[in-house]
Amino acid sequence: MKRILIAAAAVAAVAAIPLAGALAERGPGHKGKFAQIDADKNGKITKAEAQAFGDGKFAATDLNNDGKLSRAELEAEVSKRIAKQVDRRLKHMDANGDGMISIEEARAKGDQRFAKMDKNNYGMIEKGEVRRKGGHHRRKH
Repeated sequence: MKRILIAAAAVAAVAAIPLAGALAERGPGHKGKFAQIDADKNGKITKAEAQAFGDGKFAATDLNNDGKLSRAELEAEVSKRIAKQVDRRLKHMDANGDGMISIEEARAKGDQRFAKMDKNNYGMIEKGEVRRKGGHHRRKH
């Protein structure tokens, strides 16, 4: 009985990972993730909807369809996510469209962020000007 409960808890935890990841994703379209998971479009995500979403993500990651996620399959999934993040960063920071971020482009974006945080325009960021949530400064795109 104890083994069954442990196995059930492990399966539930694995199924919850795609749900949590999908709801936490940032970038274009992240608001649509909730709608994707909310299959009946009632504004609420049931456990069954979350499990169905998780099962779909699991199946998409299980490249050899053996019902298990190997290290290679997990690495492939993470690599896809990293590639998307790199694409977003390039789109956001590569001002001249050459597929690279120069020091000048990086500084320009840094200057924009600095100016946005320097609310009183004193040329410095004071402690009260930085909003922190979850340990990270959040910026709006």
